Amino acid sequence: MADEGAFCLFHAHEPIDLLPNDEGRNFRNTDLQCHLQASSRSQRQCAFDPKTNKLVKKRGDRLNGLNYPVKGSTIGWTGKKENMTFLQLENADDDFHCHYSPNNNGLLRVYAMQHMFDRNYIGSMRRTCGCGYRHLAQLVSRCDCTRSGARDNNCAKWHRTQLIRATNGTNPVRCNNCNADNNL
Repeated sequence: MADEGAFCLFHAHEPIDLLPNDEGRNFRNTDLQCHLQASSRSQRQCAFDPKTNKLVKKRGDRLNGLNYPVKGSTIGWTGKKENMTFLQLENADDDFHCHYSPNNNGLLRVYAMQHMFDRNYIGSMRRTCGCGYRHLAQLVSRCDCTRSGARDNNCAKWHRTQLIRATNGTNPVRCNNCNADNNL
């Protein structure tokens, strides 16, 4: 298949209680897109405006609960998986942590090494992954990048533009850490 990259969403309802002490408070690095914000209790940074390079805060709406469950077809799953549930309404108020890789070989690092082995999240939270980072536009406002399977992070500044272009059709997504100056 083409090198379309991949992503994982990690989520926990009570990260401070469930995750190791050093990770619980800094776990949340993204919010679900505005159309998935079902609680009006607080404003979330649920959209990204690439023209101003700023995140947009909005309050959720209980009617957004009608956008659940998020099915596999929404994030590119086909065949038997297209009708499987990716996110349920009960997950709408979870804290989310997002990582994507612009390369297919980065998924293993994101999925297994970076968050299960290095940080010992095993059994503490839910993890849902998909192929094609362009599908993040249906899910989140921003995401961390892991360039490849070689090591964590290390995404170049041009990956930021690449992510915006890939998700700009509906809901652009901001890269949280595309800061490396090298082009290779």
